[in-house]
Amino acid sequence: MSAPMRSQVLRAYKDLLKAQRKTFDADAAQIKNARLYTRQQFLQQKDETDPEKLAKLVKTAQQAAVIIRKNIVQGVKKEKADETYVLKLDEEKEINSNDTIKLAGQRQPAQRTGNAPQRCCSA
Repeated sequence: MSAPMRSQVLRAYKDLLKAQRKTFDADAAQIKNARLYTRQQFLQQKDETDPEKLAKLVKTAQQAAVIIRKNIVQGVKKEKADETYVLKLDEEKEINSNDTIKLAGQRQPAQRTGNAPQRCCSA
């Protein structure tokens, strides 16, 4: 593995661990499990020498870090409440309105006219 590629792999690995640590802040067990899984995945590819495959693996690790950072939210159970949880959100989390889901049930299906069979595309 070339020095620049090694640098990219290490950067992706560290970024992934950092994203896990931030997302699972006070959950030591989850941090440990995530770190162990990440380490195993990287060690499985330690002998890879194909630059294209390495670049693809680095990109996958970078994408995983982004998903963890932006889309995974940890819920923490409130001490004095029975089944009540508080979501730990920060400025990086993506919060969507889900309007497309809310409006999906309100749309009327398209009505066919005539007796001709319905065809896909311009077939």
